[in-house]
Amino acid sequence: MTNPPSDKITRAEMRDALRRSGYLLESRVESLLREHWGYVEANATYPDQETGKSREFDLFGMIAHQAGPDEHDFLFGVLLIECINNPQPLVILTKDPMVGFLHHEEVKMAGLPVKIPDEERHNGWQRLSEFLAMNDYHHYCSGRVGTQFCSFAKKKSGRDGEWLAMHEGSHYDSFRKLCDVTDYYIDKHFKSWLFGTREHLNVEFYYPVIILQGDLMEAHET
Repeated sequence: MTNPPSDKITRAEMRDALRRSGYLLESRVESLLREHWGYVEANATYPDQETGKSREFDLFGMIAHQAGPDEHDFLFGVLLIECINNPQPLVILTKDPMVGFLHHEEVKMAGLPVKIPDEERHNGWQRLSEFLAMNDYHHYCSGRVGTQFCSFAKKKSGRDGEWLAMHEGSHYDSFRKLCDVTDYYIDKHFKSWLFGTREHLNVEFYYPVIILQGDLMEAHET
């Protein structure tokens, strides 16, 4: 006679479930950021663009740098992070960019000022990233760029042991979530301006980050 399966999880099963989740990874990253970065908030929330309901993302981090003659002039670095414990390797397909020097325009920012007067231009303005010559030093403007990603799963049918290269739903959800979170914080910061009063230098630079626990491989596209 066999014993019926227990409906209560064992400590060994708890450890195994936690190792397969992203909770422990998130906790380690939070501890490191608190030590080396600045303000950190775990499980920060933002409103879902489609439903309006509150949703969570893993980690929000902010660091401040005084950057002007006034004591209230600051630049802020903001990390928006999702942590993934990936059971199979993740592959990033990369290629040499055609106009890598223009990728400074992809740096996400909000606040005052994000553009600078330029009398030599027909529209009279230039981006802050161009004014700061980010094309000369920003990592967005150097090296290869990722254009696609995939992970792997065993095929449910076909030859035994055959693997399928595919987009995992959890990966897509994390990328999409970070795009939504970045848009939300940019909009939130612009809406926080107090029009009609003197504004200090107050710019936030946003960096959406996926932190992957597991193997990562770069594949070069031809």
